[in-house]
Amino acid sequence: MRRPKKQVKTGYKDDLKAAQMVDDLAEFDQFRADIAPMLRKAVLEKWAPDRIYREFAAHAAARSVTIALTEDDPSKALSAIQEVLNRGFGKATEKREITNKFENLKDEDLDNLILSELSETRN
Repeated sequence: MRRPKKQVKTGYKDDLKAAQMVDDLAEFDQFRADIAPMLRKAVLEKWAPDRIYREFAAHAAARSVTIALTEDDPSKALSAIQEVLNRGFGKATEKREITNKFENLKDEDLDNLILSELSETRN
């Protein structure tokens, strides 16, 4: 009589990986059914790159958010997060208030100042 095969116990992590693989396959099927035909059409009709970017912006944003929230590699996640924020809210800029020190001068005083500077540079 044969011995029964030894059963391999799987843990929570193995089950989670298997579930993620099933989710990935379902996502790929959706990509193949929905997005791939649109991309194929764009290429065959020779769409301009900016039109392709506009058409697929929502998909790219959703993918970036997914990567940001699920990526194990912190640098990839941070890069995806930064991309989402930059695209959604624009790149961070430093705001400064610029004042003109001559804005309150009378036109006559400004003319005299300009003439004075010009005469000094000629000498």
